[in-house]
Amino acid sequence: MSVHERDMKILLRVRKYCREIELFIAGIDFKTFEDVLQINRSCIFTLEQIGESVKHLSDEFRTAYNYIPWQEIVGMRNRIVHDYDGIYLDVVWETVTEDIPGLLVSFDIILKEKK
Repeated sequence: MSVHERDMKILLRVRKYCREIELFIAGIDFKTFEDVLQINRSCIFTLEQIGESVKHLSDEFRTAYNYIPWQEIVGMRNRIVHDYDGIYLDVVWETVTEDIPGLLVSFDIILKEKK
């Protein structure tokens, strides 16, 4: 598998994870997110998977799409995995409601461009 093919496969996986997060939080507010362990833990786990996947993108790909905050995505994964100062659900909520939709738009543009 070429580097390009591997990057596209990773991008599709990350896009799928982002869509899953959208499904997890569809129609709920922060209070529900905070109170329902299955929802917030599902989002946290999926954010971890996104960060882990992004780490495997080629440097060339990340440089080509440097407007995507790759380091911040990996940083979120690191905070979750290593539990630096705990996991703040308000930060997770902000990420899943504000950042994930923008990432999906960017990923769709990249995928359309690469077809």
